[in-house]
Amino acid sequence: MKGLTDKQAARLRYVTSYMEEYGRSPSYNDIAEHFGISATAAHNTVRSLVKKGLLEKKEHNLRSLSLPRKERDRKENITIPLFASEPTVSVLESHGEADDVHYIPRSMEMLDCFAFTVHSESMAGAGINPGDIAVMTRRTETLRDGDIVLALGSGSSEDKLELRTYRGVPNGAILSPDNVAMGERRVIKVVVFGILARIERNYR
Repeated sequence: MKGLTDKQAARLRYVTSYMEEYGRSPSYNDIAEHFGISATAAHNTVRSLVKKGLLEKKEHNLRSLSLPRKERDRKENITIPLFASEPTVSVLESHGEADDVHYIPRSMEMLDCFAFTVHSESMAGAGINPGDIAVMTRRTETLRDGDIVLALGSGSSEDKLELRTYRGVPNGAILSPDNVAMGERRVIKVVVFGILARIERNYR
């Protein structure tokens, strides 16, 4: 590992594998016993790894080591494209470059997701507010009435996708906002580009 001695790299691998196996960090004595070194040497190693940003530690706690947030995200989650606002049809169809990446649990990997930062107030009544991150699944074969979708309905402005509640009706569908200031639309044809899988909010 770049910037580490062989001994530091080996001890970092030990700490990481210990946490994965036992769900907690090793103590200094655990590290010392495993490598046949003194507790002081183990303490110095941990301090060096913390200083390099490869471990995090709470003071005055022997079992308070953890991986840095980015490393935990990498191990526990997957990344998906994150768009700064509601993506357009052309961007999604061309798999255009996203503005950033977003982490979601690895258990959602099969849903084939993308995410965007909500700007519209169309679903405010459903608790979806500007600034929230909407995680959408492209697995639209599971579409059901009542799902919140990112869709293009006939008669919409070209390329403009809307976040709406979907309901199928004979010869078309109804796309309904959850905002008293906006009316629902009945459309003859609708193309659903994503179904809402989860909403995430930053509180600060």
